[in-house]
Amino acid sequence: MTHGSSPVGAERGMAMGGRGARILAAALMIGALVPLTMATSALAQAAGQAAAQGGKAADGPVVSMPLKDALARARAENRLLLVYIASGKRRQQEIDAFWSLPGPRQWALRHALVVKVSDSATIRDLAKSEVKPGQRADPLVFVDGKLRQVFSCGWPAHEPRMRDGNDAKRTSVGPLLRLDWTLRSIPGHFAGHQVPPMVIAPSSGVGELKGVTEWLALLERARATANAGQLGDAAGLYVGLWESAEGLVTPGLEAARTAMLTSVAGEMYSVAIRDESAKARVDVLRTTRLDAMDWADGKRVWAYLLLCRAANDHLPTMEFLDKSLNDPDAERAIPAGDRAMLEVVLPRSHWSNPLRGGDAAASLRRIVEGRGAERPEGLSEADWERLRSLRAWTLGVEGCRQYAALLRQGKDEQAVAAAKTLLDLTGEDQRAARRLELVVTALADRQGREHQRAWITESGLAEPERAALLKLLDEQLAAARK
Repeated sequence: MTHGSSPVGAERGMAMGGRGARILAAALMIGALVPLTMATSALAQAAGQAAAQGGKAADGPVVSMPLKDALARARAENRLLLVYIASGKRRQQEIDAFWSLPGPRQWALRHALVVKVSDSATIRDLAKSEVKPGQRADPLVFVDGKLRQVFSCGWPAHEPRMRDGNDAKRTSVGPLLRLDWTLRSIPGHFAGHQVPPMVIAPSSGVGELKGVTEWLALLERARATANAGQLGDAAGLYVGLWESAEGLVTPGLEAARTAMLTSVAGEMYSVAIRDESAKARVDVLRTTRLDAMDWADGKRVWAYLLLCRAANDHLPTMEFLDKSLNDPDAERAIPAGDRAMLEVVLPRSHWSNPLRGGDAAASLRRIVEGRGAERPEGLSEADWERLRSLRAWTLGVEGCRQYAALLRQGKDEQAVAAAKTLLDLTGEDQRAARRLELVVTALADRQGREHQRAWITESGLAEPERAALLKLLDEQLAAARK
């Protein structure tokens, strides 16, 4: 991948410890629905005899209950069932600790029933069943009362992939992604499952802004605060800029999205690496996005990865994704739509010069063309539509980045040519919005130019917002002449 150096390690999973743990690392093929009638019946009978467990809930979303009851409850709620063998206190604490982390906790509450089984009768019957011993165990995955796979094992147990090491404290994203990939590899099973809406509350305290001009003014205020050495306060303002640009606080700020992913993200990083309180503010922003992440949405994944960079804690996640995508078993482990999305997103989740790829116009055309105009084999219609939407979104972001970068280098003619290519590749009904995005990206970089006046006039902005943006342009032009 082009987003960084070769990975030196992968996202670590949680290794099972103890005799009971070693029993469960079976190697069943991903995608194979395996009815274990004999095994499940025996397990349920043994689990039903384990009265000591009784369904007691842990502090997190993990519960302890007989396997028979867990199977019935998961089927009734139409949820994924994840079963951990937890024969020792230490293992139980490890499971509870992982599922108490914000991302995994919210994922479980939305999608799965997570159960710990610790009685010796169940463990003995598992050892006698079709579930064969392996190196170590992740949770068993049950769908509609049947064992579908051993989590993260689409390959022989003696040749594990994407599971090396045991450092779950680095980040929860790797195990969380494997869970999400597993969930979405089950065609249509959860069509009737009512997933609670993802709600994100603003954390910055920045109120609603009236439009892009106020957003740009807040950006200048954040910069001035950072220059004054008030880095924690500056981080709070940058968080407010991010929340506003993504529509959380102020609707209608789509024109600020590229500036959010470039200027704001980069400047958040510059304050976070110099001050612990600033880093804590950025971490809160990142954590709340992880809680509500839709890993099939390339736009949200892109934004989340940039937040990881802004918090200076991106390596574990990027290494895991890079290793996963390049793994020989990726076709079995990662849904086709996710693989296609990651191939678009990962090379762009960095601070690199957008002009590094050479000719700007040619690189924009490559985004539109992708790997062809026809739906790739193995990609569903829904995934194909998502990929096309992501390419169109990427076109806007990359085109605006290139335009601003050329202006910074004083290559105004090339910048205008790049902008024309972007507008030509944009549907006519979207060109006014695209012109406004070009202007806002440039003004956020303090790169106002006279030719932007016509774009503001043609942007469709209503008064007094249009007049305010023209005034800001005049101020930047005047400052450039001094």
